This record gives sequence, C-alpha cells and structure tokens, in this order.
Amino acid sequence: MIPHPAKATTGGEDACFMLSQCRVYGVFDGVGGWQSEGVNPGLFSRAFARCTADAIKKEAGGSDDDDHAAGAGMTVDLERAMTTGLSRVSEIGTWA
Repeated sequence: MIPHPAKATTGGEDACFMLSQCRVYGVFDGVGGWQSEGVNPGLFSRAFARCTADAIKKEAGGSDDDDHAAGAGMTVDLERAMTTGLSRVSEIGTWA
C-alpha cells in the first residue's frame, strides 16, 4: 500500500493481504487516533493482517508459509480467522 505522504516515514497506518488461491483479500484500516495512546497503528495493522492471513491459510489446509493453501470450493471461517489473528497479535511481542 502507498501511505499518505505525511505518514510515509512510518510506513503508513493501513495494511492489506491477498491470497489469490484462496480467493481472499483483506484490508486493515489503521486507527490513527491510537498514536496518542502510544500505539503505532501501522505496526498493529500490518501484524493483524499478517496473522489473519496466516490463520486463513492454516484453516484452508496449508501452512503459514504457503501462499497457495487452498483452491476453489474451499470454505474458510473468516470470523474465526480474524479472531485467531487478533489473538496472535495480542500475544506479547507478536507485533512489536
């Protein structure tokens, strides 16, 4: 993603992933207001996107490193994948 020029030095606040074989993509809109709370919204968004993509690939029968985990006809519980991704991000050090 191309960040706003004013946020380019930190990589921006948003993140995304695309799993072409799973036919899934995700967009994670960072919450800029978290900056005032000491949270880097871009770091959090990128970690959440990565952990959610890993959970989708794993649920689809592949490994975390396998971008081609599933093909057409595979069913993935996206709510569970996002919940798993969020819990992974919440672990100490996962997104630091």
